[in-house]
Amino acid sequence: MFDADFAWDLIDSFSTGPYVGTRTQTSGVHNGREVPGKKTKFTVDIACVQPAGGRDLLRLPEERRATETRVMFTKTPLQVGGQGAALEADRITLEDGKLWEIQSVESWMGYTKALLQVPS
Repeated sequence: MFDADFAWDLIDSFSTGPYVGTRTQTSGVHNGREVPGKKTKFTVDIACVQPAGGRDLLRLPEERRATETRVMFTKTPLQVGGQGAALEADRITLEDGKLWEIQSVESWMGYTKALLQVPS
């Protein structure tokens, strides 16, 4: 049987965070002019970040599979942007100082597994 508390303790023990993220509303149009979306900062307190494996890369579109990718495990809900979405993809600064963008998110039993790439 799966023990969710044990899994979280394991993620906590390998934690490489905390990290600061930015969540941005999509831009809109007001009086014929584009209005940039509002940005808010959030913190990912506990997260384990690792290089992505082959199966993880298969979840991405083919043209994105050759790009450096990281996997983040956390309890913090993360957002992927998309056509018609009210929010753009979350961006998180990792320990390497680079800004990484959320490309894919899977949620399971209160946990989030996200694939991150440096935006092009």
